[in-house]
Amino acid sequence: MLRYIVERISDGKFLELELPITVSGAGRKLGGAGSFSGEIAPIFDVYKYAGSDALIDPLATYIHEDADGVIRGSWIVTRTEFEGAIWRIEGQGFSSFFSGRPYEGEYRGVKVDPIAVARHVAEHAQNMTSADIGVKVVGSSSLRVGTDSDTQLAAAEAVLKEAKRARTENTKARTSKTKTKQALTKSHEVSRCDYQSIAGDIEGSSRGVAGAPEGEGTGRTDRCSADGPQQRGTGREDCAGREEGRPQACQ
Repeated sequence: MLRYIVERISDGKFLELELPITVSGAGRKLGGAGSFSGEIAPIFDVYKYAGSDALIDPLATYIHEDADGVIRGSWIVTRTEFEGAIWRIEGQGFSSFFSGRPYEGEYRGVKVDPIAVARHVAEHAQNMTSADIGVKVVGSSSLRVGTDSDTQLAAAEAVLKEAKRARTENTKARTSKTKTKQALTKSHEVSRCDYQSIAGDIEGSSRGVAGAPEGEGTGRTDRCSADGPQQRGTGREDCAGREEGRPQACQ
């Protein structure tokens, strides 16, 4: 004997054990939600449920197909509509309840049982207000899914970022050392130029005392400039123009 049982989802109360419905479709689908459709007539049977707690409400009622004590299918009522004296009822399988519902939780699994994942999703969806339809995912499997590739990628990116930062810091340090070295070298060159200028003045004065005639230069050519020290003259370039009787100043 085939009969259709009506159950209220919220409290599990059976509203009708033999629903007088003419079923036009009661299918099941592998890997998806099956569908149900039928209509209640005549008008007397429709009015039996109107205004009572036995009213079949969409998304609040189950319809079970029972064949000699064996439940062969269950559907959530998704639509009810009156067409004159006929009450049309439609339903979908359990999985349709979860279709299109947003997941607002957080879950991370590495090498986890996919059935455990489905159980978590089902529990999360039914934790919302007035959303508990009594679906419980049970069992387990030996299959494992999920990898930590995203974690490894994040770690690799962090290492790369740190290496780039270290290279930047090293470049800055080398640049700073180079600038400091250049500044010290320039300071040293200027100091040497000053020293050579003073030494040249002393040397020229000494030669003038040794017998250079009045008005005659010392023969020193000062080549220090802002561009750094250059080779100075020794004073010997003036010897050719001196008189032969005064060689001591050119020694």
